Amino acid sequence: MPNIATGICKDAGVSSSASYDWNDLRYFLACARTGSLSKAGKSLKVDQTTVSRRLGTLEWAIGARLFDRVSQHMVLTPAGEALLETAQQVEHGALEIARRASGADARLEGVVRIATSETLSVSFLTRQLVSLHEAHPDIELELLTGTLSTNLLQREADLALRVGPKPTQGSLVVKKIGSHDFHLYASEAYLTRHPATGPGGPLDGHDVVGFADELSEIPAMKWIEQNGKGARVVLRTNSLLSAAEASLGGWGLVPLPTFLGEGRGLVRVMDEPIANAQFWLVVHPDLQHVGRIRVVIEHLTAAMKSVVGG
Repeated sequence: MPNIATGICKDAGVSSSASYDWNDLRYFLACARTGSLSKAGKSLKVDQTTVSRRLGTLEWAIGARLFDRVSQHMVLTPAGEALLETAQQVEHGALEIARRASGADARLEGVVRIATSETLSVSFLTRQLVSLHEAHPDIELELLTGTLSTNLLQREADLALRVGPKPTQGSLVVKKIGSHDFHLYASEAYLTRHPATGPGGPLDGHDVVGFADELSEIPAMKWIEQNGKGARVVLRTNSLLSAAEASLGGWGLVPLPTFLGEGRGLVRVMDEPIANAQFWLVVHPDLQHVGRIRVVIEHLTAAMKSVVGG
């Protein structure tokens, strides 16, 4: 990497053999424009000591005095005059980069990657995103589904929709956008073959479709464990979709979220819900105000509340 200080000093007509933090030029320009350390500090929202220290660091790196102190005023030396134009060019370039980046962030276009579970994607999320696409056709959506958590801190996705305990990873911004109940479901054919429970509890004598891997930790399975006296787990899966299909095929009772259990030909076994879980929208703090990300967040928040409630 080229030595930035050497290049600037060469352009300014002074010599240097050391590199420096180019942000020190901000302090140099503030002093040149205001004529004093205290006024420069006020313009940069730092104290006078910080300005003096950063200016001294720059002068040491360049190998030349940049200001003369005359009656409480700071007057540019010949070396300072020579550096001024180059420093202004560097500042202009930095501001132009920031302006273009800000404009790109504000435009409602580009790719937005949403990490979620296959259950949420298949059950309703893809349908809910159609209206977003129609309103903002230049936003390209990518749905990343799976049971393993995508790492937002490493930018594997732009935002995520999670279910369960509140995510606590690092500095991520987490917002609750809804909740849903779990009910116990079964097919009509199964309930015809098993019309009543035994004396041991609500599951006594029944076959149950259970969950494996990380799904074994969901609140509904905790209820099954606590109330499963006399029941037999006949199938385990790490997919809510597979569990729903298994119960529909007659395997047995299954705990499912209402958005998945209703309207599939399954029957609620109990009127009261057996558990509740929350939906969380997770986003990297650097991305939450980017235009296209913000639009997707607002749409998902409204869509989820319309489907599962607040």
